[in-house]
Amino acid sequence: MPGLGFSEAVQGSKIYVVDGDTIKIGGESVRLVGFDTPETYRAKCEYELQLGNMATARLRELISGVKQVDLYSCRAATNTSGFSAACMSTAWTWATH
Repeated sequence: MPGLGFSEAVQGSKIYVVDGDTIKIGGESVRLVGFDTPETYRAKCEYELQLGNMATARLRELISGVKQVDLYSCRAATNTSGFSAACMSTAWTWATH
């Protein structure tokens, strides 16, 4: 994966969120494995677009709240549309209510 080694820690501020399941690092598009969010660019209806925008906003919020994101190169079992694929790990604490 150009620009991204097998395992790489990336500052959250260096990550640009494209949509709810795609990020850019140094200009390279990376599809996040295990994330499957509604479309924002090819939405089939207004409701899908709204949900896609909410997913994008949430991923931006999550990434902006951490100093470092660990990305791991991996093969995606699903279609990544020609994008590089990465698994993402952070020190996030998930709260359940």
